[in-house]
Parts: sequence; C-alpha cells; structure tokens
Amino acid sequence: MEWLSLSNAAYMMVIILGAAGTLVAVRYKPLIKEVKEVAQKYHNAKKDGSISKSEQQAIAKECMDVIVAIGRLVWKF
Repeated sequence: MEWLSLSNAAYMMVIILGAAGTLVAVRYKPLIKEVKEVAQKYHNAKKDGSISKSEQQAIAKECMDVIVAIGRLVWKF
C-alpha cells in the first residue's frame, strides 16, 4: 500500500476535477459564447454613457439568444 499516499490522492483529485471541468466547459460552450456576446454588446452600448432605444433592443435580442441557448442545453433540440 505504498502507492496510497496524500500526494497521490491529491494528484488523483486534480485529474478528476480537470476531467469534470473539461466536460462542463464543452457542454456549456454555446451558453458561454452567448453570454460573452451580451456582455460585449452591453459594454459597447455603455461607452458613450447612455443606452439608446436601438441599443436596448439589440441587448434584448442577445438576451433572448442566451435564453434559447439555455433551452437547448435543457431540452437538446
């Protein structure tokens, strides 16, 4: 039982967490992409200090894309 040590257990935990992180990142990649687009659109709209009506509509459309991405994750269209 020499192989059972604290350093080997920590190494195994890192491997398991890395694999789980990779699976989560692959699964949620479309959602993360959509959220980044919303953040970018909001950042661009706030550059001048105020958000116009057309910019609000563009941000709302991006938010709807996020909701659709969540729906695709849940129901796998």
